[in-house]
Amino acid sequence: MDVEGAELESLLATSDRVLARIDQLAMEIHGTDERFLALVRKLKRTFHLVHLHYNNQACSPRHRP
Repeated sequence: MDVEGAELESLLATSDRVLARIDQLAMEIHGTDERFLALVRKLKRTFHLVHLHYNNQACSPRHRP
């Protein structure tokens, strides 16, 4: 799943009943705002996290001189 920034909103709006019908969910999440933790907690009710990789270019603070 890669919907260029709509992952958080889409999955937070998806019911647990619908998520339970999915065997595996491979996805890319754009952004780690305050909804990110809520989404991870929601997905953990149905899925087991296998791999998490942060994009070092987009998920860490940028230091400007």
